[in-house]
Amino acid sequence: MENKLIENEIIEELVDTSEFVVPSDPKFYELSYIIKPGLDETNLAQATDAVRSAISNLKGIIVEEAKPEAKRLWYKINKAAEGVRGCVKFMIKPDQIEPLKKQLDKNPQILRMSLTKVVKERMNQRQRPAAKKTTTEKTATTEEIDKQLEELLG
Repeated sequence: MENKLIENEIIEELVDTSEFVVPSDPKFYELSYIIKPGLDETNLAQATDAVRSAISNLKGIIVEEAKPEAKRLWYKINKAAEGVRGCVKFMIKPDQIEPLKKQLDKNPQILRMSLTKVVKERMNQRQRPAAKKTTTEKTATTEEIDKQLEELLG
């Protein structure tokens, strides 16, 4: 029941029903991708726009997106030791995942990508307030503290 509530909160926050149609039975995914290094800002923007448009063309809704940043790779990919790493969290119908993968595989600027299904609880980044701990310890008044100090100090 809690999962459904969190999912509904996210959908209500993201989508105004007058502008978007929420996919029936959407699933949440995270796409991490590495773009070729050495691209100027316009080509980098075009590559990230291509990822966004591929998702939106298949009626997906982007929930969160991290700004792409240049990183040194742990190992070379197609002879490249560096790359620009980006990450997008989105929701889409499960039957649209294969077409999305095929469309992104055709993009020559993307060196590598990883698409994973995200647990719904992790999508909601807001921290819930922690439950208050009930303490059974007695709190001392200032008179009691003064009395104990007088006993110790003489």
